[in-house]
Amino acid sequence: MWNSLWAVAAVNPMTWAADIISLPDDVAVGSLTGFVFLGFHLLCPEESSRSFGVVCVGADVSRVRAAVFSSATRDWVSTRGWKSAVSTA
Repeated sequence: MWNSLWAVAAVNPMTWAADIISLPDDVAVGSLTGFVFLGFHLLCPEESSRSFGVVCVGADVSRVRAAVFSSATRDWVSTRGWKSAVSTA
């Protein structure tokens, strides 16, 4: 079910403050069949307890793509293009 939602919550475990972040509209643009979100990763710089970033990683059947959210700009920046996934099998 989480894969059908187009928003993610980032929670500060110290204060329990939550930010609801809408996912980037263009993260799945140009995907082949089977696009899924692989995960979200929180980036917290030690210099500032108020700023954070979120990396969103998505994939289709053979490629991956990432987008980065900045709490300072409240905006997503998508990587340019898709990258071919390398098979380790």
